[in-house]
Amino acid sequence: MCLGGIMRKSLWKKILIYTLSICMVLGMTMAMGIQDTAASYVRYVTASSLNIRKTASGKAAVVGYYYKGDKVTCYGVVDGWTKVKYNGYYRYVSGSYLSSSKPSSGGSSTGSTYTRYVTASTLNVRKTASYSGTVVGSYSKGAKLTCYGRSGDWTKIKYNGYYRYVATQYLSSSKPSSGESSTGSTYTRYVTASTLNVRKTASYSGTVVGSYSKGAKLTCYGRSGDWTKIKYNGYYRYVCTQYLSSSKPSTGSTVTGKDVANYAVQFVGNPYKWGGESLTNGADCSGFTKAVFAHFGYSLPHNSIDQRGYGTAVSWSNKQPGDLICYNQIDGVGHVGIYIGNNQVVHAGSSSTGIHISKADYRSVWGVRRIVR
Repeated sequence: MCLGGIMRKSLWKKILIYTLSICMVLGMTMAMGIQDTAASYVRYVTASSLNIRKTASGKAAVVGYYYKGDKVTCYGVVDGWTKVKYNGYYRYVSGSYLSSSKPSSGGSSTGSTYTRYVTASTLNVRKTASYSGTVVGSYSKGAKLTCYGRSGDWTKIKYNGYYRYVATQYLSSSKPSSGESSTGSTYTRYVTASTLNVRKTASYSGTVVGSYSKGAKLTCYGRSGDWTKIKYNGYYRYVCTQYLSSSKPSTGSTVTGKDVANYAVQFVGNPYKWGGESLTNGADCSGFTKAVFAHFGYSLPHNSIDQRGYGTAVSWSNKQPGDLICYNQIDGVGHVGIYIGNNQVVHAGSSSTGIHISKADYRSVWGVRRIVR
């Protein structure tokens, strides 16, 4: 065979080997693709929010989220992390929060959603299922919400196109009444505060035109936010609703400090507002304590330093639920809260925390005052 023939034969042999190599690579790639499809399986998210990470590591960047009840196609496990596809890329989630069965929505729902109504005068909408979650909005009493399940004590809703959370305890399956057990257009309420101001308008800035004493019986004509409409000297005026009760309060001192503490903690999660005295729409530290004690007929000033002069002093070791905890000043500003037991205090901390619970000695304490004897 001539040299040219040998070279041509060698060239064809190389071409054949190269072609076979390409085919093998393509075959393996196709097989891997088929294996992905064949090995895939379905799981459901059980966590309220599940991070989707770029790589199989708890330190990897979060590139997205799944939510409780979401159906996820999985492609195996890598280093303890479940492999998924997200936006066309393989990503990873913690398999601890996946289940082969779809979790219950947590409500008496029809399909994947169900309806609830707001029972609080104002219900905060939070970014996450926690009282420390950022407040992104609110609903008023009677608002109809579409719910997407539960996460502990929180209900998942959609707000402005995003999944958000509200406290479940302020939701009801039935629409609340206008708030009053009335006969006709009026109903009766009794004053629970030692002195209740009557204001010209439904606002704390409204002019005070008179007052009622504890136990006074009032004929009421409806609500305007946190205010109740009454008639006073022939004119429609307003009193703060939180100091009214459907039953006549006892004139005796049957209130305990524990009653005060239990009443105070129900407002945890509501907003902080400088100068405010509303337990639902916003209060600062002394406005919060003033409003809580006023509910039981005790009158305190709206000033954290001045409140140090009320009640009787008790030692730190003898503090009891319902006692007023007074803190030392920081940059000339004092602070107060209400002791609830177990070395905890409920207080209106700041605009970022709202009304919340902290350790009682989270900052330097000035002293303890017993308001309810």
